[in-house]
Amino acid sequence: MFFYCKKAKCLLGKSESSQTDIHCPGCDGEHSVKELEKEGSHVFVFNIEEQVRRILEDADTHIGLTQRERSVDMSDIEQSKGYGERGLGQDDISVSWNADGVSLYESSQCSIWSNQLQINELPLKHRVKRIVLAGLRFGGENREIDLFLKPFVHEMNKLSSNGFLWTATDATRKHTRVLPGQGLVDTVARCGVMGIMQYNGTHGCAWWEQEGKVVPKGKGTTRVYPVQSVNCQLRTDASMRHYVSEAERQGQPVMGMTKTSVIFFLAFFKYQLGSYWITCMRYVLVT
Repeated sequence: MFFYCKKAKCLLGKSESSQTDIHCPGCDGEHSVKELEKEGSHVFVFNIEEQVRRILEDADTHIGLTQRERSVDMSDIEQSKGYGERGLGQDDISVSWNADGVSLYESSQCSIWSNQLQINELPLKHRVKRIVLAGLRFGGENREIDLFLKPFVHEMNKLSSNGFLWTATDATRKHTRVLPGQGLVDTVARCGVMGIMQYNGTHGCAWWEQEGKVVPKGKGTTRVYPVQSVNCQLRTDASMRHYVSEAERQGQPVMGMTKTSVIFFLAFFKYQLGSYWITCMRYVLVT
């Protein structure tokens, strides 16, 4: 369990069993462990390395991992252009991750947030059964998602750089790095994860550098992003990082970018243009 300070918006680290107070370097204050637990100022962090090691050392999983079928068809993540640019070694793997929250019930102000990982190199039947749980958080504030994801970023950076050793079913020792793949988040969580304006705000589109326009809807208004054939630029990883630097220098949003997201510090990760749901499944449903 990791505690955090809501005032300073910083992680306070783990609490020892005998510890009653934790010092916050951000606000220079002392926080009672019991009060932090009571107000929900904590996140649950799970060991990614140990979970992945158990999956890889499982006999059924290992057979599926070593007998992967290769194809020139664009049928899975492994055939994508982005996957080929990861620079994975023979024994390296990548993970797709999903951070999302769900209300306890319809009118609840409290949500359960989870961060779950799938190993892309596993066959689908093993992939969906062997989910890795990286973290859990209970709370209703989407603004604190950076604090929720910070331990995940820290551990993934170690796994992608240093990797770990594990024993295959034939008793051979292997060294595997775990690299981050695509991150999948819904519309509500996306602004917090990306450090971007809400989807109903100016330049709130996560894919296009478009201001959008306000149109009437019912008794009020809503912001829409009409399809444009000219003067509309796609966002890129480089442009988003540039606009974040400008936003922090100017002290105001630039092209919708508001802050440096903790995901910017996730090694080997780049923002991708579009998502599987938006660019593929939406049109399958329409047709």
